[in-house]
Amino acid sequence: MSTEEKRRLISAVNEIMRMHGLQKLPVERLGEAARDEVEIQEVNDFRTFEDNSVTIEFRTAVPNVGERNIAVRYGGSGCVVIPIFSVNLNGQDGEPKVALVKKWRVENGDWSYELPRGRVAAEEQQDIEDREKSPIRRIISATFGEECLRALDQASIVKIGKLDQRGEAASLDIVLFRAAVVQDFVRRPGDGRIVLMPPDQLMKLIDDDMDKTTRVTEVVTTAALYKTARKLGWW
Repeated sequence: MSTEEKRRLISAVNEIMRMHGLQKLPVERLGEAARDEVEIQEVNDFRTFEDNSVTIEFRTAVPNVGERNIAVRYGGSGCVVIPIFSVNLNGQDGEPKVALVKKWRVENGDWSYELPRGRVAAEEQQDIEDREKSPIRRIISATFGEECLRALDQASIVKIGKLDQRGEAASLDIVLFRAAVVQDFVRRPGDGRIVLMPPDQLMKLIDDDMDKTTRVTEVVTTAALYKTARKLGWW
């Protein structure tokens, strides 16, 4: 691409960024085919989300492959949550277990065991670790149901770190959510069912290639669990 073509293209990209209150991209982010980089050649379309983040679909030139359309999401903030529940129904502290959601993945034709995740608005970032106002409570409710949230007590919420996610220009926050389960709640069968596992057992299910029915394979869940396990000493 010529310098003038790059100037026009980066101006079009940054007009979309300006519309959404996002930081401008430098022209270097377009890539350079001559250096064997994926080069952005054109903006095909863009889509705006409720948190004012935007996904831009680019037409790109991929070295040794050819033209490809690639979608990248900018802005907004995402969280992947490590929920640890201790069942305490009779006044006795139960074993802490990580809660995952069991989902049927059409694209894989198989069940998937995943951690909760969701988007967090910019104005909610300051409240992430607030046990009463945290947007993490909304993510827990959306994943496991309001019945689950009402059954929890003594919640503590702590940021663990960040995780880069493919197809996103921003990182995901990894957030640890600990709570006691102080009353029974409905566990829906099938899609959306809660699966509780001790941390050490859960880590084995990531590496176990033999048991295909209970393996944890979803990539964001796996990466978040590995990073958390290293910090908390689960192995």
